[in-house]
Amino acid sequence: MLLFTLDITVQRLLEWLRPRSAVVIGRPGCRGAYTALQQPTMYDVRPYCRPSLNNDSTAARHHNASINLFHWSMTAVLCCATSLLAEPTTPRIVLDPSGDDVPRRVDPGADGVLDLGIHKLPDLTGYSIGPWKPLSPDLDLYVGDWDTEGGFFRLDITFAGVVNPPGPIGVVDTWNPFKYGPNPVYGYVEVDMDNNLNTGGELISPQVRYNGNALRFGGRPIGPRFTDRLAAGAGDFDGNIATSPLVDRSGEDFHLALNGWQIDANNILRTDQSDIIVGPGETWLFPGRLWHRAHGYEPFSHACCIGQDGQYEARITLRFKHEIQQNRTTITFVYPMTNEASLAMGNGTTLQILDGDPINQNSVLEGLDDLVFGTHFPNPGWTTHPNYGIIAAWTPFDLYDAPNNVSVFLTPKEWEITALVGGNYAVTEGAIALAYSDLMPNVLAGDFNANNMRDQADLKELYTFIANNDGVSGVDADQTVDQRVKIINFGPNFNIYDVNYDGFVDYADHPGLTLTQCPGGCAPPDFDRDGDVDMDDFGHYQGCVTGAKLAPPADTCYDADLDHDFDVDQADYGHFQVCLSGSGVVASPSCMD
Repeated sequence: MLLFTLDITVQRLLEWLRPRSAVVIGRPGCRGAYTALQQPTMYDVRPYCRPSLNNDSTAARHHNASINLFHWSMTAVLCCATSLLAEPTTPRIVLDPSGDDVPRRVDPGADGVLDLGIHKLPDLTGYSIGPWKPLSPDLDLYVGDWDTEGGFFRLDITFAGVVNPPGPIGVVDTWNPFKYGPNPVYGYVEVDMDNNLNTGGELISPQVRYNGNALRFGGRPIGPRFTDRLAAGAGDFDGNIATSPLVDRSGEDFHLALNGWQIDANNILRTDQSDIIVGPGETWLFPGRLWHRAHGYEPFSHACCIGQDGQYEARITLRFKHEIQQNRTTITFVYPMTNEASLAMGNGTTLQILDGDPINQNSVLEGLDDLVFGTHFPNPGWTTHPNYGIIAAWTPFDLYDAPNNVSVFLTPKEWEITALVGGNYAVTEGAIALAYSDLMPNVLAGDFNANNMRDQADLKELYTFIANNDGVSGVDADQTVDQRVKIINFGPNFNIYDVNYDGFVDYADHPGLTLTQCPGGCAPPDFDRDGDVDMDDFGHYQGCVTGAKLAPPADTCYDADLDHDFDVDQADYGHFQVCLSGSGVVASPSCMD
């Protein structure tokens, strides 16, 4: 069986790798002569021609590139066939808890109609990403193996239950978000390929991305990439990459745009031809220009030929597949990392140079190489623009395929990914108004200092915010001292301390401490976390007593404010008594319910 399989594999490789006339050309209309190679040689060095923009000769895009065209031999085939027997590559898998979706409306007042009984909001459960080798890339991108030599990458994003593709929401078409089913998913999956937070991002609409909404979920994500990068409210969207927080500079180089207005509705393929609703057990293929290079690069890029100058938006196909047994929907996306892989998909009959044009052969390599080209040959005024810093860090790299080129970033398992998803309203609230529901990386609601637990430091932050801003003009909408802060323009605006997302920061936003030391959880008055509520815990309470409304708790006493009213008094002692179990007797975690 092994010899038979190897024989078939070699035959396929021979067909795929057989010598053929190789013609490497530039786009029609670009400066420079075409180069045609009827007989492939080992190396061919030729002018590298890209289209000029705005009829500006200074933007003409020429550099020398070396393209390797090999005479394939049986030795090479046997080498490749042998590598197929090696240990397979595995993707990187990142999981997200199921059932953690919560509605986060962004319409004014955050009171838009969702009708969650009919329209389920998307619940992310994870993703996997890695290098991918389709068996027949010109026929089916989704059948293949994880393989570092495959030339493609594959991204699978999973959701609980049936999730539908996004319908149009009134941007360039009639508002019809439920065109493909009752549970559409909207949002952005952002990819940082060079792991550099200072390259890439979103300058025009950061308010619809992860960095612009993570704190809306009532907690702070963990990791240095989020330090001083997250919007604390609507006032942080100023379009200036130099002002803190740097919400515009997410480090994103490309993103998957889950929107309804760029789907090619005329070329959808589906297993169920009876309707256009994606239902249980069905698989659909949705084409469209849904894979975008970061829009923050556009003012400083020579990319052309679709939309405005600098845009690099590739036409791809998303597969939506629901599995009944697991009751999950997987969105799968396979994309070429090189133009050679794009050619293997059937995009043209000859290998095309990296020309910055996503209409013809396109790839991750072409999109990144174009950024380097922009920094080497900037148009007048680019380098002095206040936002040029978003691309400047690509300057040290060489154009492909000189030694120090961007192909070092064709390592999908090392890419950093953030995702923000949501659904739509039952009644239109405007084209950009969505109800977000989940994100990755996730946040722990009530963890304001990103240490992955809710502790007394978090309670102190909440209490201090209320004490410092209650009744303050410009912060508290009702300007009334009433132990709560009403969020101004709630919906478009938000606050991390509004954990329950009701438009007020008050003691109801106390999410409870992370009490994981006890099996099954600790009772709130079990201050020493030993499983019981006894005289040791009473001693802690006594040391924290302030009296009713006399003073806020001390830094180590926020846990003793059991009724969350900013003091430790007789009312808190009443809760303590209810939970008192005695030494060595397990106290119920729900004793205060």
